[in-house]
Amino acid sequence: MTPAAKELADLVAPMAQWAAAHEDLLDEDRRAWAERRRRKNSGGNRRPRSG
Repeated sequence: MTPAAKELADLVAPMAQWAAAHEDLLDEDRRAWAERRRRKNSGGNRRPRSG
């Protein structure tokens, strides 16, 4: 690995470890986000796009 790649890996590794330790929170957030998108994209209150 180049020195720059090692530096990047050293920075990203803690984020990956955090994500693995908090997988349940991330899954919950993904579900909530998908539900918000579903609600936004359904229903009759869509505004027409301009352009």
